[in-house]
Amino acid sequence: TRPGIPPDEVDDIRRRLKHHDQLYATMQRDSKPFEALEQLEKGLFLRKELLGPDHPEVGKVCQVFTTSCNTLAMNSLQRGTSIP
Repeated sequence: TRPGIPPDEVDDIRRRLKHHDQLYATMQRDSKPFEALEQLEKGLFLRKELLGPDHPEVGKVCQVFTTSCNTLAMNSLQRGTSIP
């Protein structure tokens, strides 16, 4: 946790992060990739706020997010469909 964040705010960020992570998993399981990506992005911003931009977990989730964006874009291009 980054220094200077009040404990009650840390708890709130962790609660919201858990919520977005759960929604991400649900959307992935339900084959809703764009909705899942939105939850992953929200979780990424919360991790950055909580842990700082240089934390390894932030880097890992950023890599997953980037890979997911590229995969969805390539799949859409191959199908000839547009991304919502």
